[in-house]
Formats: sequence, C-alpha cells, structure tokens
Amino acid sequence: MRCPECQKKLEQFAISCPHCRWSLTTEIERAAVRNPAATPLASSGSPKSDFELLYQSSLDSLEGGDPQAALKTINRALQLVDDERYQEALAVRGYIHYQLGNQFEAIQDCTEAIDAGWWDARTFAWRAAAYAAEQRWPESFADLDRAQQLAGSGRARYEQLQLSYLAEAEVYYLAELEKYPNNPPLLRQLGWCYLQSGANEKAGPAFQRCLQIDEHEAWAWLGKARISRSLQEWPQAEFAAQRAAGAAEPEVAWLGQLELARIQQLSGSRGAAALTLKDLQAKANRIPKRLLALAELYQDLGNPAASLQVLKHLLEFQPEHLPAILSRAAAFRRLQNYPLEVAEYHRYLKLRPNDQRVLLARAQAELAIQQFDAAVEDANEALQLDVLETDAYLVRAAVFHARQDYSAGLSEIEHALKLDNRYPPAYLLRGKLQVGLAQFSEALDDFSRALELLSPEETRLRGEAHYFRGTTRFELQQFREAVTDFEQAIRCQPAHAGAWVWLANAKSKLGQWNEAVQFLLRAQAAQPNLARNYRLLGGSIANRAVEEFTRVLPTRDLFESQPADNRFRSDGIERLDQPVRQQEVEPQVQSARIGRAMAYQYLAQYEPAVRDYSLALQTAPEELDLWFRRGQVWQQLGEDRRARHDLAHVIHRQPEHHLARFYRAVSAARCGDTERAISDLIKAIRISPNHTRYHLLRGELNARLGRLSKAIRSFYRAESLEPNNPAVYRFRGEARWKKGQTREALADWTRSLELNADQGDVYALRGKARLRTGDPQGAKSDFEQAIRLKPQNLMAVIGRADALSACERSQAALARGRVYYSMGAWSKAAADADMALDLRRDHLRVHLAARYLRARALIQSNQLANAARDVRKILRLQPDHPGAMTLSRWLQDPTQPRPPELQAPLQKLKFNKPQIVRAPLQLNGSAEAWNAEGPFDNWILRDRDRREFGPVTKAVLNDWVEQGRIGQGMRLLRGDWSKWKRAEKVYPELAAMERK
Repeated sequence: MRCPECQKKLEQFAISCPHCRWSLTTEIERAAVRNPAATPLASSGSPKSDFELLYQSSLDSLEGGDPQAALKTINRALQLVDDERYQEALAVRGYIHYQLGNQFEAIQDCTEAIDAGWWDARTFAWRAAAYAAEQRWPESFADLDRAQQLAGSGRARYEQLQLSYLAEAEVYYLAELEKYPNNPPLLRQLGWCYLQSGANEKAGPAFQRCLQIDEHEAWAWLGKARISRSLQEWPQAEFAAQRAAGAAEPEVAWLGQLELARIQQLSGSRGAAALTLKDLQAKANRIPKRLLALAELYQDLGNPAASLQVLKHLLEFQPEHLPAILSRAAAFRRLQNYPLEVAEYHRYLKLRPNDQRVLLARAQAELAIQQFDAAVEDANEALQLDVLETDAYLVRAAVFHARQDYSAGLSEIEHALKLDNRYPPAYLLRGKLQVGLAQFSEALDDFSRALELLSPEETRLRGEAHYFRGTTRFELQQFREAVTDFEQAIRCQPAHAGAWVWLANAKSKLGQWNEAVQFLLRAQAAQPNLARNYRLLGGSIANRAVEEFTRVLPTRDLFESQPADNRFRSDGIERLDQPVRQQEVEPQVQSARIGRAMAYQYLAQYEPAVRDYSLALQTAPEELDLWFRRGQVWQQLGEDRRARHDLAHVIHRQPEHHLARFYRAVSAARCGDTERAISDLIKAIRISPNHTRYHLLRGELNARLGRLSKAIRSFYRAESLEPNNPAVYRFRGEARWKKGQTREALADWTRSLELNADQGDVYALRGKARLRTGDPQGAKSDFEQAIRLKPQNLMAVIGRADALSACERSQAALARGRVYYSMGAWSKAAADADMALDLRRDHLRVHLAARYLRARALIQSNQLANAARDVRKILRLQPDHPGAMTLSRWLQDPTQPRPPELQAPLQKLKFNKPQIVRAPLQLNGSAEAWNAEGPFDNWILRDRDRREFGPVTKAVLNDWVEQGRIGQGMRLLRGDWSKWKRAEKVYPELAAMERK
C-alpha cells in the first residue's frame, strides 16, 4: 500500500502515513467526527435530548482516541434514538467497531444502515475499509465506487483511496497466486478489483485466465461482458453476458441478465433487449433491490419514462424507500422536469432533513427553474452541515451569475477552489463569470483548465466548456481556434444548435461562406422545432452570405427578370424540373450559386432558392445533394408533386438516404397517399431508427388511419428518443383520447403543457379531458387559458360554456336528488347523486354532499354494503363529518333504531324559511301554470348566496313570495325538472315589481 499524498510505501494496511500528514481518518472519517455540523444535531439554541448528548459524547470519545468508551456511549444512545436518526447512529457505531478491529460487527452495522436508506458516502467508505481489513477486496472496491458516486465534489479523496487500496489488493492476490497459481476464485476476485478500479487492461487477462481454468465461473463471465461492452465488442459482450445470465446463482444470473439487456440495447438489438427487459421486470416482482436496479438500467439506456413506471410500482408498497425517491428525482432531471424533481427532493428531505447531498441536488434543480432564493437557502443549509462542501459555493456563485452580480460570484468561486483546486465545474463557472465581466483572457484560461481536468467520459461538461471557450475566443477574434472549439462542442453534443450557429459565424469571419451557410442549415436541422428562432439568430450571416455570393455570380441569371408575383405561373419556372442539356460554368460560379441557394433556403426565401438550385443542377445534374435540397424547398412551397419527383430521384440512386424518404413521406401524406408515406417512414426508420420526427409522423399517420395502438407505440418510441419534446405528448394524448383512454390522455397533455405552456390548442384538449373526468372547474380554467392564447379558438369557447353548464348541472342534480329523497324515490335520488359526483368529483363540498345523499338513499334501498363504502370514503375525506359518523355507527349494528337522518320523510315536511328580502306582494294567479301534481309538487329554493331551502310544496312557495321571502335573481327547482329556473319566470310579478 502507498500513501495517496506522498506515494511512499507503507509496510502494512494502514489508515495513516508516518511520512506525511495524510490519514484515512482525516480524509474521510474525521470529517464526521470533528465537525459536529456534519451530523444533524440540534441547534445550539435549543436544549439537546438525551440521545443527542450521548451521541455527542460518543463522538468526543472517538476524537479523544478512546473508541471503547465511544462504543459504550453509542450503544446507550441507540436505545434512545428515534427512527429518523437510527440509521445515522448505526453507521457511526459501524465505524467505531472498525476502529476497534471488530470488522464483522462494523460490516454488519454499516450494511444495516445502508439497507435502511442511509446512503452516505462515509458509510460506504467505512464498510469498504472493514472489507479491506478482512481482505474482501471486491466488496471493498464496490463500496468505494458507490462512495465516489455519492461524494459529489469530494469524490477525489475516494479516488485516491481507491488507488491506494488497489496497490494493497494487488500485492495480496499476487502473493496468493504464487501459492495457488491455478485458483479460479482468486483470479476472478483480482479481475474484479482491477475492473472496479478502472484498470480494464489488467482485468481482462485475469478473467480470461480464470475462465480457461473453469469456464463455469459466472462472475468472471459477467466481468468479461462489462469489459467487452466498454470496448464495444458486441458479439463477445453478448455471449459473455448470456453465460453469466445462465448461472445457477440467482444474484449473478440477475446481474448477467441486466448486463445482457444493456448490451442488446446499445448494440442496436432493440427487439431482443425489449424481451430481456420484459423478463427482468417479471423476475423483479416486488423485490426492492431488483426493482431499483431495473429502474436505474432504464435510465442508463435513456428511457427515464420506463424508469418512472418501475419506481412508481416500488414506491406503492414501500413509500419511504429513500433510494427509490432519489432515483425518481434523477429520472425527472433527465426529463428536464425540474419542478417534479424538486418535489421528490422535498419528499426525501421530510424523511431525512439533513442530507447535504440532496440539499445541494435540490438547489441545482431550483436553479434550473429560477427559484434563486430557495437555491441559496439550500446551499446555506448545506454549508451549515459542512463548511467544506465545494458544490454549495458553486450554487451560490451560479445564483450570482444568473443575477449578473459577477464580482460576488467570483468571490464564491474562490472559496470553492480553495477547497478543491482540481474541480472542473468550478473553473467552468468562473470562466462564465469572467466573461460577464468582459475579462476574456482570464475566462479563456479557466475554460482551458476545466478541459484539462475533465475526463473524456464527461461529454456534457466537455461540450459546454468547448462551447464557452469558443465564444470567448470569438470575442478575442481568434476565429480559427474558435472554429476548433465549436467543432469539439458539436462532437460532444451533436444537437447543440447554438454551437452550429456560432461555428457558422466564425466561418463567416474567415470568409468561408459556403461552409457558414451549411452550418446554419445544420443548426435548423438539429432543432427543427426551433427553426424560426435560429433563422432570426443567424439571419444577418445568411444575408451577408447572399451579398457575397451575388458579387461572384453573373449579373443576369435565368428567370431573374420574371415578376415576383408571376414567377411560379410562368413557363420558365415550369421548365425548372425538366431535364436540360448540361451547361458548363466556372467552379467558382457554381459554388457561389449553391451557397446562395442554401442561404435563401435558410432565410425561408424559397422562390429564389428554387431558381438557384435549378441553375446549379443544369451544371451538375449528378449532384444528389442538390436534388435533395431542391426537393426540400419545393415542399416548403407546397409543390408536393415536384418535391416527390426530386426526392424520388435521390432515393432511386441512393436507397439508404433516410432523410429523402422522410421528406417524400411528408409530401405523400399531404397528397393523401398515406400508405405510401408510412411505407417510406418504415424504411427510413429501419435505416436510421433514432430520429424523433420519423416516429412522430408515423404515429400521426397511423392515428389518421385509425390504427391507434400502432400510433401510440410510435409515440412511445419518440418519447424514448426525445423525452422533452412537447409534440410527443400532445399527439400521443390525441391518440389515447380517440381510443377512450381519457385519464392517460389527460396525463399526456399535462406533460406537454409542462414542457411548453404556450399551446392554446393543448389547453383546449386538456379542458375536454378534464370535463369528461368530472373536473369542470379545472376544465373552465383550461378553456379560459386557451382563449387567452387564441381568442378565435372555437373549441375552447364551446368547451368553456359546457364547463360552466356542468358546474350548474351538478348543483341541480344534487338539489333534485334531495327532492327525490324527500318523495321516497330512493333509486332516483341515488342516480342524481351519481350524476353530481361524476360532474364535480374535484369539488370537495359537492363530493361529500353527493356521497352522503347516495349513502342514505342506498340504506333506504337496503344496499348496506354499498352505503358503507360511501360512508368510509366520506370519513376518509372529512373524519368529523357528523352525518357520516351517525350513519357509520348505525351500519355497525343495523338492528338498532334508525337515527333521524334515516327516518322516512313525513308528508308534512319540516323546513327553514328564507329571510324577508323585499316588500310583501299580492299574487294574481299567474303562477298557477307552474303547479304540479302528485309527488312532483316538491320545490327547492336557492337564494343569491346559493343557500338552499326546502323541499316545500307550491302552496308554501306561494306564501313565501307573498311574504317577501323570494326575490328576483333567486332560482327554483321542481321535482321533475333537470335545470334550475329563475324565480321571476315562475312568478312574473317579481319582475314587474322590480321594474316599478
């Protein structure tokens, strides 16, 4: 073993170095012992509990070098600890056992803490040290790897520790292999130590030698599969994973099948991967560890939506499974759904309030949704727990950067770099702050330093660093160097449209106009949904390119003299797509003509673009790219017949040109040839399966033909490729709506609006779904938002009226149900309660009143089981509901006398009278036309404050009118009506009195 600081050899496995100041304790464990803020103790201003006093005493004993006393005290503390602090104290006891040399007890305590959800980097490191002391090196390296993942900005210390462990493990295994040279378990364990330390070049031979001796070593096959996957040797990787998956030992067989699914997906065998994943899901069943591993595999494969489904299943039966909550937060982060990510962190921190790592993760998510004050609060709380946390300073610096307070941000970054001067995100953020202060030379140094420290695997951060270094070099007029940086940024993130535009700008500064225009078109292709935005961004470059190309071209081109409004109706333009005799021009002129055509295409000036492409084709008819581009432009002009002609020319000579097939499919669909369009899309997807647009269009066309299941499958595939595209969820919601899956459609449209809130049509669609699911108030809100975005949206205008009517109908149904109940019509009363419940399930008051009415009606009909179900639901929503409590007591013993709530209504109904609101009035008999006979002579009155009175007979109602208790604007409902009527319609005297 060597010291990670001075690299001098240590004679034995040790936790400290006699040559320098390094020690395992000071690097890892002592942070938890010396810094009381690192453990969630009570604040100094509040009295400490007995547990906290004992806990602190244990830490003090450990710091004082008396682990035996620390063990006795922590044991007493564990007898008093609550559930929230139990895992933390258990982990500390594991470390104390490690200090005392009780490695078995140390492993046991740390394992129990981890299994209970205490996923802290130090706990994994303590267990790793205990495993190492027991010479259980593979387990030790696995724990150190997990500690690195959890450590955030402090992962460097664990990397150093891992290198030190590897040297010691290698010495141990090589010595053992000298004694037992052909021992497969030793070779397999050595291979795993190499593999988990990143030394794949040494791990491979160890596994190979192990398998030569014993080909049934399943763990060696699993290790070999992972090495082959890293080298992208797919056949070897799949074979090795299959051997591991076929093992008799359940754990390695499960891991082998996980690895097999990963390899199949990455190698393009998506059908086989889907079958393997389906089998894995069946085997996971309700085993939390397996479900979590499967969810993380889905995330690694770029399918966070499937991961969320697995985690939902896991959290249904283990709602406080902390790793699952964190994994779900990570899935939302991959979907860039930061509000839901923050919500998951809230849920986690309620269970573990002082988890510094999660506080910082929540702060990062809050930054993404511009909740700056909340992010700073979380960063400050993290610093109270540990003042040595680099990421907390970075969060505060990022907030200052967002608020353009660059000097204050630099001060925060300096704190971070004092703690870790090899942390790439710190240099990257400092560079951005320097740019804000126009200190471009200093920013250039920072971006370069970040790139030096970033590993090749960190593609996202490398792409970001290259992009910002490119913009900085552009400001310094280092255009050639900027071009190199933008090209590197694009290699890391091919869909980075901003990098394409900046690359075009840099090329224009170098006078390379053809390339500049090509890169502008690539920017639009990278983000087709934002093509208009990027046209505005690069418009000045394209216009300047047109000027430059026009200088080179002849003064008069063919058809240039045609009037703009007649150009496409002229004989000349008709001849553009006809075969012509090849003309020869100078290469410079041809290049300029093509460049100008691309610039016009970028600027959406399609008519001159067609002209230039056509003239270029007369010179070079063998250039398929010109045919393709002209086909695109014809399509933009709505000339789909000509577009199909040009694109067919490309496909005939280059059948693998998937983009040409896609654009031909678009034109075919617009011409009504849907089957031909789908055929082209299937071939395009077979050639290039990772284009979201292809799957979206295929789904739309299948939905148009009524093949809804196929359409939904296409939209699922589009979601897996681009989970943040709002169009995916909009179109899938429409297909689900047509299929009758209302709630699923509602969820899809909600997700679409989360990603883009400016979609009036989607608000209208969601309003329809909400109306159908019994949420008229939510539907009304959606329709109003749709009308605000697009006042001419007829669907939203009609929908809003329906929503208002639904709110009114629910009140009418509830009132009429009460009338029916008073008449003894139990089934009709229950039916009206059902209607009110369906219309306003979201409204608590209506919901409770409808269930209470239905429960009483069901009891009167002797349907006691159904009534009891309604009563239970009422008490779940409002435990102190007096009527439901009475019904519940009676239902427990139906032989007892019925309470007043269940007495059959009397012929003479008791009722409250409304207040007098106007002068007395003499009726002239005009209201007799509204008289009712038999059981329907039951009326309910609703005043302007929506209070209800009745049911009463018409004679009583007439008395109320004469006494001045009923005024204009009040509403009446009779037993056989389905809608309320205004009181003045039944009593015209009220309207006449108001006019006087």
